[in-house]
Amino acid sequence: MADTAHQQAMHPASDSIELLVLRDPDGPLEIHLLIDGVPCTATEFIVDSGAGWTPDEWAQKRDTDLSMASDAARTILLQWYDCPPGSQYVTDM
Repeated sequence: MADTAHQQAMHPASDSIELLVLRDPDGPLEIHLLIDGVPCTATEFIVDSGAGWTPDEWAQKRDTDLSMASDAARTILLQWYDCPPGSQYVTDM
């Protein structure tokens, strides 16, 4: 079976979206986005308020993310940044 025919058999609906994430606990994430099996460029926004952030660093990351986000993504990010899980670990937040 050809690759395309195999993909259609596995994913009969069009607009199949796959998000692959490889997490290195001591390094960056590797993220791949595929639409209908075709790799696409994506802008990643990771809201992770774990230990090690200062309030100034956190505010700078938030502002940078919001400046790059689409209107739809900005709406979600504003909610996430308002009170993210783990925010108690941001020093003096």
